Amino acid sequence: MDTAVSHDRTEDRARLSVLAEASHAFATAVTDYRVLLGNVARTSADLVGDGCLVTLIADDGESLFNAASAHRDPTLESDYKRYLDGLGISTEFLGIGVERIDYTKGLPERFLALQRFFERYPAYRERLVFVQLAAPSRSRIKRYQELQQEIEDTLDRVNRAVGTRSWRPIVYRKGHHDRQAIWPFYRHADFCMVTSLHDGMNLVAKEFVSVRDDGDGVLILSRFTGGARELRDALLVNPYDLDETAVETPPEERAARMTRMRQVISEHNIYRWAGLLLSELARMPTEPVGAGSP
Repeated sequence: MDTAVSHDRTEDRARLSVLAEASHAFATAVTDYRVLLGNVARTSADLVGDGCLVTLIADDGESLFNAASAHRDPTLESDYKRYLDGLGISTEFLGIGVERIDYTKGLPERFLALQRFFERYPAYRERLVFVQLAAPSRSRIKRYQELQQEIEDTLDRVNRAVGTRSWRPIVYRKGHHDRQAIWPFYRHADFCMVTSLHDGMNLVAKEFVSVRDDGDGVLILSRFTGGARELRDALLVNPYDLDETAVETPPEERAARMTRMRQVISEHNIYRWAGLLLSELARMPTEPVGAGSP
């Protein structure tokens, strides 16, 4: 009996030691994360980059809402309207997509899906414009050069197939865009398309929702993104299925969906993420010191 009690205490001490070390590591990581995020907010870093930083930001709803509030500048509204005028965009409905150029993002498939949408619902022709903001990525690699050409060729075919002399269904802007350039599009777009063929959490989806404190807007989200597991009130689509497109939703439904998604984002912050990982660690079995040794 004494041996069993001693064994249990040794195991408990081992588990507590692991949790203590993990707690300290997470506290340090969260502090470093806040400092890092503050540095990012003071720069004009691209929103469509990738890497660990994007994953951290996407997991922190609080920071997304704070960033959305910080970029709500009345002067941006007039700049945004002038920008649309400069692009020759005057439309009843506006869609937005924001990605870096990558084969996982499914831009050719997205443009073909939009073509199919206009073919199936011709009433939306000359009433809807989709703006795609695309940041060049790995442009020295041949495969990405070929992808860029494929995207532009597909864009040209779609605009020729369903466009008119006075209306371009898809406006494609290649370049690096900072927060101030992107936020007004999120704010005013009727819908945002995040139709990746395969992706992680996807920051763009959460950014769009964080900006929409007006309770409006529709998020069209690929089933193959990590964000689809959380943002279940988005309109989930299969990006490989060109016929799986969305049409207008009633204002009441849009508001209800957006409210629920904003609630999800506000609850899923960096502290909740750290707490969940600590809970998982607490459930992990630990071997007492010397276990398994001859």
